[in-house]
Amino acid sequence: WDLAASSNGRPCAAYYEHAEDACGVDWNLVGKDCFASCSCDCTVKVWVPERQASLITLAEHTACVYETKWAPRHPGYLLSASADRSVKLWDPKVSSQAATTCAVSATEVLSVDWSKYDEHTFATGSVDKAVCVWDLRAPTQPVVTLLDHTQAVRRVRCCPYAPTVILSASYDMNICLWDYTCEMPLAQKYCHHTEFVIGLEFSLFQQGVLTSCGWDNRLFAWHQDVSIHTDGKE
Repeated sequence: WDLAASSNGRPCAAYYEHAEDACGVDWNLVGKDCFASCSCDCTVKVWVPERQASLITLAEHTACVYETKWAPRHPGYLLSASADRSVKLWDPKVSSQAATTCAVSATEVLSVDWSKYDEHTFATGSVDKAVCVWDLRAPTQPVVTLLDHTQAVRRVRCCPYAPTVILSASYDMNICLWDYTCEMPLAQKYCHHTEFVIGLEFSLFQQGVLTSCGWDNRLFAWHQDVSIHTDGKE
């Protein structure tokens, strides 16, 4: 889509290669020349906007790939999270084979995100209800495991303003804000959704502002220090 163009609500390009549902897409904000998509067909594909065919298909996962994220500090590194219980690190400009495979859970891995401060650190959310922080240099054990959710963790996001702050959303309808260096890492819990929470983000332009969306057909934006009610009012 090009929001600046007069396209009558039509996309300026469409890409058809995945054999099953497309689960996610992510722009490379460092290289700025490509984006990646992931699918229930077990693949990750890398594209440039001007080509209808993908540049490369990454096909080592053995189950649905739920999310893929480009590294914020390296132009070529890409992570993918899969129902095969792994996270894979790729460098698509070098090889179609994964550089590293991390067995991060005994259950499906639903979400992954890079630390914005440490090029070796990433976070995951899984069906086992855990939010975990990992170091690519020693991926056999998590750096920390954060437990409070009572159902699968659908989305994790690392804060762009603080290196140890993480936001997580779950099918338990709750959102948790964590600082994993604190003795009590759960900093805030938000309970304004009435159905599964499936998306959330930190604002890149206003520190402390968060957004979320869920199966309750609602999208919320709020400051992390303010409680909101299910009617959307503070």
